Amino acid sequence: MNENKNRISNVDEAKEITVIRVKSIFGEGTTDDPVHYVYQYFDKQGTLLATASYS
Repeated sequence: MNENKNRISNVDEAKEITVIRVKSIFGEGTTDDPVHYVYQYFDKQGTLLATASYS
């Protein structure tokens, strides 16, 4: 059951947009520097919007 059904959300707007995602591999593959993916998200003008890293 949803106990928060009366909770007011802070979300003002949600909108579908187009971004460019670049996926790169980083790391040496060692314990101190494991291989991982880095995702960078850009708009169509080339402005970096966000970066995320995943193992």
